[in-house]
Amino acid sequence: MFLRFISQLVCFSVVLFSSALAVEAVPSATLSYQTFAEWCRNQATLPKETQFTIAVLLQSVNTLDCDRADERLAKTYSLDLTDSKIADLSPLRSLTHLKQLYLGNNRITDIEPLEALTDLTHLYLSYNQISDIHAIGKLINLNYLFLSSNQIEDIGALQALKQLEGLDLVSNKVRNLNPLQPLLNLTYLDLSFNQIKDISPLKSLTKLQELSVSAQAIVDLRPLNSMINLVHLDVSGNQISDLTSLQSLTNLVSLGLGGNRITDVTPLRFLSKLNTLHLGENQVKTLQPLATLKSLKILYVQGNPLNSERCPVQPASVCRF
Repeated sequence: MFLRFISQLVCFSVVLFSSALAVEAVPSATLSYQTFAEWCRNQATLPKETQFTIAVLLQSVNTLDCDRADERLAKTYSLDLTDSKIADLSPLRSLTHLKQLYLGNNRITDIEPLEALTDLTHLYLSYNQISDIHAIGKLINLNYLFLSSNQIEDIGALQALKQLEGLDLVSNKVRNLNPLQPLLNLTYLDLSFNQIKDISPLKSLTKLQELSVSAQAIVDLRPLNSMINLVHLDVSGNQISDLTSLQSLTNLVSLGLGGNRITDVTPLRFLSKLNTLHLGENQVKTLQPLATLKSLKILYVQGNPLNSERCPVQPASVCRF
């Protein structure tokens, strides 16, 4: 269906092209039309990547008519272009009324055209080829931002996003977390699979309920001891040995500690709400301190040099040796 639509659009573009006096294609960066209808009517003069994005937008509102598409897009507040194979975002410049925009799993490298979309509250850009997120700093109304699986190292632009509640930066190249310090409204933060050693900039984020910093090079958990609202915490795949800082996090329901250097689990005895605990691939010899955790439903302890495979809680099926 989509291929047939694109085929129709190609024919449509040929008509436009012949009536445009064979105007030579101009790089999209030099153009900025005020409405989608203008982008659409001038598509024959635009680069192929821009034309393709216009085709996808026309398909999203199920029409080939430029003016009708413009009207329908003007009434669209949530636009899903996931898995559309688009690379050029220029035709989206005029959609300044959008509240939610889904652009995951495309071929995007340049997000500069999005800086005009200042009404956005939800933006999904995961699984692209983005390295520069400077334009996102203009989107100060964002509540949720998803940027996983890109090539981002510098997150300085994020410090302006004071209304952010959820942020996903999984699988990037982030090292420096200082820009996250002002984001005091964050309740969800996933930083897994980056290049982080120091999590001290996160200590101001006391509203966090879900935090993942797995697969890094973290040793010190002390910055977490003030995050008393945490419900889900994953610090697996690091270099952690001391769990003392976790004993104040009494609201934790799930805790991931697998693949660290832990020998002593005594500080965990205070976490009475724990439902799921991952302790696999550590250096733990005794589980006895966990006998106080009556709420445990799942306890993963594979890959530890345990003195005994006796489960410290009942039923014994809770333990996965």
